[in-house]
Amino acid sequence: MKRIKTTCAIAATALMLAGCGGMELQRAEGLKASGSNFSKNLYTGNLELSKSEWQEGDYRDSDAFAMRAVSAAGGTPGQPEISPTANCPRTSWVSCPTPAPA
Repeated sequence: MKRIKTTCAIAATALMLAGCGGMELQRAEGLKASGSNFSKNLYTGNLELSKSEWQEGDYRDSDAFAMRAVSAAGGTPGQPEISPTANCPRTSWVSCPTPAPA
């Protein structure tokens, strides 16, 4: 009986945590972008990416793009991501590091 209760508690916790993913998109959609045209366009682009990831079921990436949209909406765009191959000349792409699988 104790094993059944423990299993049910673990399952209920997992379901509650699964429901938390992807919540940032709703917050980002309710904002009005301010600041420069760059910030406004960055907000729009990140919001579109967030929606796209949401539709694919990738809620973690959806949240990441939504949080970037929130930052841009406030007029403070975040720093760009650095690609591990950003500084590699085209002729040496084969020998340059590749990103780790997610």
